[in-house]
Amino acid sequence: MMRIFYFLFVWAFIIQVYSAPKLPKSWPVKADKTKLDFKDKVYIAEGNTVLAFDEYTIKAGLIRYYYETGDFEASDNVSIETETNFWQGDYVTGNVKDREIEVGPSQAYIAPFYIVSESGSMGEGKTAVFEKVSFASCDKIFDGNSDWQLESQKITYHEDGHFSADKVVFRAFDIPLLYAPGVSGDKDFFENIELRLGDSSDWGFWVHVGYRFRINKQLSVKPFVEYRTKRGAGVGSELKYKSDRLNMDFLGHYIHDTDPLSDDTINGQDYNGRFETEEDRYRVKTDITYEFTEDIKLVSRIDYISDVDFLHEFYEDEYDDYPEPVTDFDLSWLTEDWEISVNYRPRLNDFYSEVEKEPEIQINLPYRRIGTTSVYYDGNVTFGRYQRLTRDYDLDRPDNIDDDISYDTFRFDTTHSFYRPIRLDWLKITPRAAFKYVNYSDSSESGVTYEDWVNNINNDNRRGLSDELYPVTDYDDDGGSLDRVIGEFGVESSFVLNSVNNDFVFEPLDWNGLRHSVEPYVNYTYIPNPSESVDNIYFFDEVDRIEEANFVRFGVKHYLDTKRTYKDKESVERIVNFEHFIDWYLDDDGEQPQAEQFGNVIEFDHKHRVGVWIKTMNDLESGDFNVFNFGGRLGNKDEEHVTLGFLYQGRYQQSQQYSFASDLTYIYQTEVFPLDYEQTKNIRYSYFVPITETVSFQFSHYWDLDEDDLAIQKYTLIKSWDCWTTSFGVKANDNSYSLELSVSLLPSVSTEHAR
Repeated sequence: MMRIFYFLFVWAFIIQVYSAPKLPKSWPVKADKTKLDFKDKVYIAEGNTVLAFDEYTIKAGLIRYYYETGDFEASDNVSIETETNFWQGDYVTGNVKDREIEVGPSQAYIAPFYIVSESGSMGEGKTAVFEKVSFASCDKIFDGNSDWQLESQKITYHEDGHFSADKVVFRAFDIPLLYAPGVSGDKDFFENIELRLGDSSDWGFWVHVGYRFRINKQLSVKPFVEYRTKRGAGVGSELKYKSDRLNMDFLGHYIHDTDPLSDDTINGQDYNGRFETEEDRYRVKTDITYEFTEDIKLVSRIDYISDVDFLHEFYEDEYDDYPEPVTDFDLSWLTEDWEISVNYRPRLNDFYSEVEKEPEIQINLPYRRIGTTSVYYDGNVTFGRYQRLTRDYDLDRPDNIDDDISYDTFRFDTTHSFYRPIRLDWLKITPRAAFKYVNYSDSSESGVTYEDWVNNINNDNRRGLSDELYPVTDYDDDGGSLDRVIGEFGVESSFVLNSVNNDFVFEPLDWNGLRHSVEPYVNYTYIPNPSESVDNIYFFDEVDRIEEANFVRFGVKHYLDTKRTYKDKESVERIVNFEHFIDWYLDDDGEQPQAEQFGNVIEFDHKHRVGVWIKTMNDLESGDFNVFNFGGRLGNKDEEHVTLGFLYQGRYQQSQQYSFASDLTYIYQTEVFPLDYEQTKNIRYSYFVPITETVSFQFSHYWDLDEDDLAIQKYTLIKSWDCWTTSFGVKANDNSYSLELSVSLLPSVSTEHAR
């Protein structure tokens, strides 16, 4: 009997154990007070409760978690937080297993939107849906005090930042201004809105409105409209596309100009300079980079413009940097063993002077050792059809002289350089020998001298007007085919001295340790008189201007390196490049200026706080400065900072030093074509200062020191309001003024501020 009783007891115990509810090994809910309700299979948490799953953290006064189904209910001051977003409301339900959340009336921040809604949900696909929504770019909407807001029946927000909203009303100061049946965009929605307006002496009152539509992750389009009371209406669009292989930027801009600027009227036709004015004005610009493979790339730029003044009037910043943009297509194949490129450059704008390449093919063989010898080699082959075209003026010169200069030829150019580095302990000596062969299919029988070309260049004026009428000399096409052989011989000697101080510390700029490298060098270059004179050769670029040269450059290079930590990463940075040199000319045949010169190039670069560059050039015979240029910045770009630029150029004739087989530092980009320079002095400076946390001010001045005239002055005041930012700018020069007000619906806020 006892055995039967014992057996029944054990069996009942086993049934009880296996029929008891299965509890999770760990609970996703933490709280001050918890209890289990086995009947309803619910885990009840009270007081500072936290439910965490995936990237969500739910906080509430009370959470009921149904551990078998994964359902939960949260109440009493509920908040849901992720790394960047949050929701707040009185009641939230959802399911941990299905990754679903539903909220009642709530406030939320999903970058960059501050949202007030009657209900909302988030599914497993991390798509948030809100019903009967008001949203803005600042948390003032939570108090009902937002200066502006968008209202929608429904907004759907995806994890990738894209959103769509139905039946949208835009309100400013509680006044409905705009209605749209639907609006879509991305997380940069407020940054994509462009609103600028102002007044200027040339345009009158003007307004510019645009919005960038994000079509997908790769493609965005920004149409814009504009109106100027003195000049009429304009429309345009920008397009940006970016993928793994293709990057493309497109701009189309059209203006019907009702009163284009002009300075003369002849027979009822308005002219600006020597060009007819245009009423239908436009610009079409495309920049494309396409990578076929890692080694093969196409880079192209198309810039088609209606008239010579369009950039100057409507894209002034671009004009200041590059007043005559070119159109070209460059296909390159770059490997360790060779570089091959095909460049096609047509002239689209006939009011620019340009050298067309139709096309140019270039093959480069980088510096390499020849077999097992001690000799090194690099080479280049370039060939193509070239055509120089001067700008086509609509009016003749006042003296009726034809100033059209145009010519073309097929040119084959090949260069071969040989080097023999020699190491003598600490001293490096590198003799070199090189030759260049150039063939022209056409040339000129009559010569165009250096003085002729100086006059031609001075005559080639953008507007066609100058204080002096320079004579014009053109080539003929009677010279026939021409071969030119150019040699170069030289030797370069250098050595390097290093000094290291690991104990050096300069905390204000985060410098830790200092290494100073000094490299004195001597570079002798001799180019014998080429086989043909440059006077009979069509001039396209520096290849056509190489003449006899015999000079020595004595120089010293200095480098300063230090260790810095930026964003928790330590790296070695070069903070100073300093080179000074003297060019000493050994021959003076009187045909080219041969005065010795002393040059200095200094670059100090502390990437985030300080940057300075200096270029100087002295004439050693007179001791005068021919060039003294200075530029600098003090302070981080986004904080208080000062910039300063000073340019002095004396009255002098530029000396010529050139080598096609060694590298030379130039004060100017190239000095193969000597020019006469007039004296000029100017200074530019700017200052940016945050006045308060929400107000900043910037000004910039450009002084023409020759005329003692403040030629250009700009002032900009930036104010960040609670829900928007405004920028007001004033610009003035001797003859005109402009005022500009920009409005952004995005203030400077953060998630922490919102919370």
